[in-house]
Amino acid sequence: MSSLALATEFVTDNGTRVEWVSESQDLRPGQTHWLGLSITPAEGWHTYWRNAGAAGAPASLDVAPNPAVVIGGLRWPAPQRKVFEGLNVYGYESSVLLAMPAVLTQAQSVELTGQASWLVCKELCIPESAQLTIRLQPGEGLPSDQARRFAQTRARWPASDPLEGLWDAATGRASVALPAGATQGQWAFFPYQNDIWPAEQYQEVQAFDGRVVFDVKPSQTWPKGELVHVSSGQSWRVNFQPGSVARSMALGWMALGAFMGGLILNLMPCVFPVLSIKAMGLAGLSGMQRTQRRLKGHAFLAGVLTSFAVLGAVLLVLKQAGAAIGWGFQLQSVWFVGAMALLMAALAASMLGFFKLGGAFMGIGQSLTQKPGYQSEFYTGVLAVLVASPCTAPFMGPALGFALASEAWVLMTILLSLGLGFAAPMWLIHQFEGPAHWLPRPGAWMETLQHVLAFPMLATAAWLTWVAARQLGVTVQMGWFLAPVLLAFLWYAFHRFSRSIAGVLAGVLLAVSAWAYWPAQARGVQWQPFSDEALLQAQDMDQAVLVNVTADWCISCLSNERLVFADPEVGGVPGVVWLKADWTDYDPSITAYLDEFGRAGVPLYVVYRGGQSRVLPQLLTVNEVITAVTAP
Repeated sequence: MSSLALATEFVTDNGTRVEWVSESQDLRPGQTHWLGLSITPAEGWHTYWRNAGAAGAPASLDVAPNPAVVIGGLRWPAPQRKVFEGLNVYGYESSVLLAMPAVLTQAQSVELTGQASWLVCKELCIPESAQLTIRLQPGEGLPSDQARRFAQTRARWPASDPLEGLWDAATGRASVALPAGATQGQWAFFPYQNDIWPAEQYQEVQAFDGRVVFDVKPSQTWPKGELVHVSSGQSWRVNFQPGSVARSMALGWMALGAFMGGLILNLMPCVFPVLSIKAMGLAGLSGMQRTQRRLKGHAFLAGVLTSFAVLGAVLLVLKQAGAAIGWGFQLQSVWFVGAMALLMAALAASMLGFFKLGGAFMGIGQSLTQKPGYQSEFYTGVLAVLVASPCTAPFMGPALGFALASEAWVLMTILLSLGLGFAAPMWLIHQFEGPAHWLPRPGAWMETLQHVLAFPMLATAAWLTWVAARQLGVTVQMGWFLAPVLLAFLWYAFHRFSRSIAGVLAGVLLAVSAWAYWPAQARGVQWQPFSDEALLQAQDMDQAVLVNVTADWCISCLSNERLVFADPEVGGVPGVVWLKADWTDYDPSITAYLDEFGRAGVPLYVVYRGGQSRVLPQLLTVNEVITAVTAP
């Protein structure tokens, strides 16, 4: 039996459990040991940090004086921000341990009494209190069954060495230099008081050039508080000194990165579903007047930018509501995926002439030699963004992570820069005479092209149907959904083209299909499900680890899995743990993992080896992966 006796465990009517616990079974006199006030709220309830934010109150424990023991103040682990009734509050949504140092001054048993007070909130807030007791015994200081929990709590205490920061009194701008090797992910500052840094100005920002910059309100005095790495919970006290702080140059570089990422996005596999739409738009340029052609380019650009602006507004609303979201969040909804599948199928049917859609979506089904209105190009831009935006391209990942961690106007600037890059190629083609002269004059070939391009749209509808089925828990190979599309195209080819052309097309498609759907697990990587525990276990065994953060709705992810991870050379590398984090449906732990690397979407590939982590490019090669997991 333990020589330390806990006299009370208090459970409230709403299910909150409160205990006074000790890290040690007994206390060696004269040495510092740790006691703790443990508060475990019921599911859906939360408690508060030392500064509760815009509303709330911190917990406290008033210990009755006893000459045989010296008790210190509470130590607070790093908090989280929560939006409660539209207000930013700081606290804890799960069990929290508020530790306090204790020194036994005399070699005798001591019974302590303390009055604990705390506030728990859900739809309403309830102030509660209880009298707690704990008996301390002298001894060797052996660990108790609570020792591991104290160790986990210490990891969320502020680091022993504070960080240095600058406070610009004239602008209210704060800059903090980050510790070496800890510059990824999102960062937030939690002040000890709200007078200088009010809770409504809570910000999550990303590092740039080894520092983070916050914009608050001008003040001649600087705040005191802690800088917290949002996803890991690591924290540091900050020692601010007066100084001049320039606005971070991160925005300019990130906006440029977003523009470049938007350009490259046009070359990524994830734009495959919109190639048909873009191709039909280009086919209609031949013989068009210059003014009309340019206006159509402007309409496409407007559609793209409007879509990114609306997407940004939705992201802002969800962020304000406290949701942890990432890029491509819309495709984590089976309803959205199902609606997109129906839309793609309807567009394909219209292109094949089964029925006509109106002027939107490029006047599909109308005579392509007519002059459609500019609405068609606008909605083409909208549809292109809806389908292609969930994937990320090189340069996009850091820019999107920066945007989602920033204030509203920064997020919109990054998204509009991304939209400009994504729309730029089509817009430029519409502005100059050259591309239009390269195309043949309108004729019967355009009807054939329209029919042929309908089949990629059908394939997209089949793929989205497969994604929806997976989200609903139906396990089935994608090939069963694509096979009817392939058969329909072969039927069309044999009826539309010569037998020789149709035969070649059939041979190529069947060969590609056989290669693509040969069971990948038989020849490539054997994946294990990702979890924080699995990652830590593999690292403890000093094994190389590759984490693949993917989703069924990310075509770039599926392309890498088929072209790289299914390769026998990659699957045959010995001593590697392959972990797959499936983000098809929302998963807060995977969202937090993406945030650790400053990423807002998939794909993300991280290699762990020799105590170091390395992020791989979003488009992989076999040699690149093998080198990453085997290089010393």
